Order: sequence, then structure tokens, then C-alpha cells
Amino acid sequence: MNIVGPPLGKVAIIPHHFPEWNINQALAIFRPLKYLDNKFLHYVLSCHATLERVLQETKGTAGQDNLSLEQCRNLLIPLYPLSQQLRIVTKVNQLMTLCDKLEAQLKQSVGDSEKLMEVAVRQLLNVDTIVADGISTNTTMQETRTVKRNIAKIHSYDGEAVQLNLPLF
Repeated sequence: MNIVGPPLGKVAIIPHHFPEWNINQALAIFRPLKYLDNKFLHYVLSCHATLERVLQETKGTAGQDNLSLEQCRNLLIPLYPLSQQLRIVTKVNQLMTLCDKLEAQLKQSVGDSEKLMEVAVRQLLNVDTIVADGISTNTTMQETRTVKRNIAKIHSYDGEAVQLNLPLF
């Protein structure tokens, strides 16, 4: 974990197949105990709530917060049974996948909205027979139908509802 900010609190997992690696004084190593899943530890350390109390005590220089190794050693890490840690990791992974899908849909929706606005402006300006930016009237009408269909799909999205049922850290 990066303990000198920014990017204070950035966390990475070093795979076991690396025989050796170098770090500098801006990083702290957290080695999971026997009964602590490394991905669970990664999520806990990445959670702002884990560092929130410590950050209130932190004194940085020039507006930059830093954590000491002592503060890292004293971080409160929840220790659930390993089976529960694995369920939490699975659920977080599922939620992250869902967030990625929603982000992609949002980007698509923004793009479609921009195209729809462009098509609407062209239609308002009565661009019937003129080819503007390489788009003919037929293409414009087809674009309008496609964009409207895609926007309707996004607004009628009936994705799986997700219930967290996770304890707060």
C-alpha cells in the first residue's frame, strides 16, 4: 500500500510467482495471515473507511498526507471466518462487474444522446438533401431510429437487483 500521498492508500497485490521485487519507502507491505484472504485484505485496505480514522490523526507536509509504518501496524482489519471473506470477495467482484457494465451503458447512452441531438439539430435545420459531415438524409433517418431504439433499451433496463447483505467494516 502506498503510504505517501498522493496516491495515498493505493493498494496492489503482488503475485506469489514473483521471486523478488523492489519497493521504496513510500510503500508498506501487508502480508496476510494464514486465515486472511489476500483479495479480502486488498478490498479492506482499499476501503476509505479503513483509513479514515488514521487519516484524521495524520499530519502531512504541504497538504500531503502520509502514513507511518506504526499507523499501518495499528490499522484495524476485520477478521471474519475465511469462508465469509471469500463470499465477500465474490460479491464485491460481482458488484464491480456490474459497475463496469453500467459505466459502459452510461458511456453508450451519452454517445447516443449526443448523436440524437446532432440528428435533431439537422432535422430542425431541414438538412434534407445536403450531405453534412458525410452523413446523407437516409443515414440520418437510420441513425435516428437506431439511437431512439438504444435509448429505449437503456431506459427499460431490467438488470438483476443486487442485495449486499455485507457487514460494514
